[in-house]
Amino acid sequence: MYRIRRAASGRYTANRIKRSAQPFTKRQILQAARALWPMLATLAFSGVAHAQGTMDFSGATTLMSTFKTSPETIEKAMAFYSSIGKKPIRLFKALPGHVANRLQAALYKEVLYLIQQGVLSVADADVAVSYGPGPRWGVMGPSLQWHLGGGAGGIKHFMEHIMGPMETWMKALGTPDITPELKQTVADAVIKIAGNRSVEQLAAEENEVVTGLLSSRAKAGL
Repeated sequence: MYRIRRAASGRYTANRIKRSAQPFTKRQILQAARALWPMLATLAFSGVAHAQGTMDFSGATTLMSTFKTSPETIEKAMAFYSSIGKKPIRLFKALPGHVANRLQAALYKEVLYLIQQGVLSVADADVAVSYGPGPRWGVMGPSLQWHLGGGAGGIKHFMEHIMGPMETWMKALGTPDITPELKQTVADAVIKIAGNRSVEQLAAEENEVVTGLLSSRAKAGL
């Protein structure tokens, strides 16, 4: 019996080897290519792209040309990230930090300055941003927002009549002195704002709202 089972096992193994040695069909190759394409493309473009956001929702993807990157490669990378639901943006010059992070830093710089100057509290600064420009920025960017702000005249009216006063505000923006006391003030206030909610709970709540917003934007074509 042992010899029979051994012979049968040998024939089974030989059949498996024979089948595995057969060439792949065109259909199998296409299936494998479709399955591996996102991973391979991500690896191929990882040298020129930086994704932002979380794994739970589609974020911006920054792409920058280098002396080794052809325009065709950038265009292919832009098309690829668009095809998987990302929003690629293209950088034409290198600079420290990522664009979205720099924009956040610019806003937070003024937030910290106002807090340090005693103009408002940490909690009210969060409210001013998240219930002021925040919701609108979640729908369209600031420049397109100013197109709406220009009324019937649109962005041209805004640039001609409203940019002047805004320029005055820009010149009045301050630079905070990042002291240990300022850091502690912000940290204490944030812990109070968070209350009993953990970081994980807050992140889940944020992701739920953001995914809903992105879904609404997609339906509206924005």
